[in-house]
Amino acid sequence: MIKKVITIGAEEPIRVIWLLMEKHNIRHIPVVDNQSLIGIVSDQDFYKALPSITEIRDHDKLAKTLDAVKVKNVMTKNVKAVRPEMDIREAAKLFVENKLGCFPVVSEGKLVGILTTTDLMRYIAERDPGKTPI
Repeated sequence: MIKKVITIGAEEPIRVIWLLMEKHNIRHIPVVDNQSLIGIVSDQDFYKALPSITEIRDHDKLAKTLDAVKVKNVMTKNVKAVRPEMDIREAAKLFVENKLGCFPVVSEGKLVGILTTTDLMRYIAERDPGKTPI
């Protein structure tokens, strides 16, 4: 789990999502209100909100979209989350069952971290002492 989570507010323009994802090389940004999780935005959510490449004849339309559309309009609202005390294998099963790329980690209603498929792969790579065949 990553404890230092990059977050965003629901009223921010989606331009901020793009800037944060590029700067921090991330694909998911939890949306919070006073540390409470209210949504999440993936890179796919962001791309779906943009005008089609065939619709953009000049950069003005793209710039207007990035500044006019709010995070609350593109975020997933009913977010599946995990608890920090959850067993790693149980969390891995949730990834498989739900076909998601991340789970926010919530404790007592507050966002305390994020768990991604990359975190799970890193855990396996660093902790598996044997050579387990694929």
